[in-house]
Amino acid sequence: MSQNQTQATASGPAARPRQSARRRIAQSRGRLGRLVFRLLLAAIVIVLAANLFTKNKTYSEAENRSLAQFPSFSLSALKDGSYFSDLTDSFSDQFDGRNRWISLHLQELKLMGQHESGGVYLGKDGYLLLAPEDPDREAIAGSVAAINQLAADYPDLHTTMIIVPGASTTMRDYGPKNMPARDQNADIADFESQLSSSITCVDAGAVLAEHTDEYIYYKTDHHWTSLGAYYTFQAAVDALDISAYVSDFDVYPVTDSFQGTLASKSGSHKVSDTINIYLPRTEVRYTVTRGEETTKNCSIFNSEALSSSDQYTVFFGGNYSKVDIQTTVSNGRKLLVFKDSYANSFMQFLLPCYERIIMIDPRYYYGSMDELLNLGITDVLYLYTADNALTSTTLKDVVTSYSGGDAATDTTAADSGSATADSSDTESSAGDTDADSYTDSGAETQADPADSSAE
Repeated sequence: MSQNQTQATASGPAARPRQSARRRIAQSRGRLGRLVFRLLLAAIVIVLAANLFTKNKTYSEAENRSLAQFPSFSLSALKDGSYFSDLTDSFSDQFDGRNRWISLHLQELKLMGQHESGGVYLGKDGYLLLAPEDPDREAIAGSVAAINQLAADYPDLHTTMIIVPGASTTMRDYGPKNMPARDQNADIADFESQLSSSITCVDAGAVLAEHTDEYIYYKTDHHWTSLGAYYTFQAAVDALDISAYVSDFDVYPVTDSFQGTLASKSGSHKVSDTINIYLPRTEVRYTVTRGEETTKNCSIFNSEALSSSDQYTVFFGGNYSKVDIQTTVSNGRKLLVFKDSYANSFMQFLLPCYERIIMIDPRYYYGSMDELLNLGITDVLYLYTADNALTSTTLKDVVTSYSGGDAATDTTAADSGSATADSSDTESSAGDTDADSYTDSGAETQADPADSSAE
């Protein structure tokens, strides 16, 4: 057979069925592609519609942070690019079903062999570890100057400093190999080396490093556990000069279903944490006034928090500008605490040791130091996590807001804020306090022993 005849046969009737089959396959793929496109388009429309008709949220309890809001338009914001940046943040934070998408994204990352999601590193034994913050040298200089000035101007104040490294430093061996290896203990040592010699520093990092095989940090949250706080408290007793008043404690678990901010940020929810509370074995009673509340509570524990998404707020119900604890102790000791949320679980150990404890969170406090010092403060404690101590600019503003302080200004406007409401009970004596005369207002814990401690 000739070459021309062979080509004719190949292009003849026998080839037509193959060509028809290819066309059918191509047509089927085209129909399938159009169907997938329509389904994706419908899903996008449904999601966009859900977001349009869903009210914007201002705060995420799951992530324990404020959410970005829809930005106001301005030509200057459009010109410098901040408008579209803020718009992107708003869509990201307000996206309907955001937590579910974060969990799906985590699964995708794990399939790709990655060990980080949302700035959170997936460690061994279920630990979620947050990458440490870089120190802000300007903020540190301001805080150190303010702390040293207060110590110099009020030399009779017994001052103690406790800065706690994050789990990413202490529990480094539990993290993946690619986790940032910044040593917060070195940053803390540098900070403390600049403080006045009259200030006693407690090396929380060294204490916690001796217990890395124990449950000293929550696995799903950025806070330390009550056990981690207790070990640090034991190491701080001499520095605080309270050995004569230290009590033994009974330990009670109040929840085993805690999933903290790191679980929400990363989308990893495979483990849960247990929160324990420590109750002193003493007859000491106390009352607590939180923020602008006028009702006194007879427990630092808030049982309502155990049914919320942020169960760590079982301690005090969260962060307040000012918390005033008045006890039946009669030793003349009045402690002023500058703090962040790490201090909330530490206070349970100090209740038998002071007549009065005033907790100030500089992030929310707008009063002056003068009104605090006028309460007859004898002791000052700075208790922070390293991430806040090494970056915050708010401590300086509060600490130096007294007559003669570098930042002393006209506090008329500030006095009209939360501090005025908070100070309504400051003239009452701790010795005159009768805890039975106040309502608990939901401040008791679920554990019966916790209830009895507040009676």
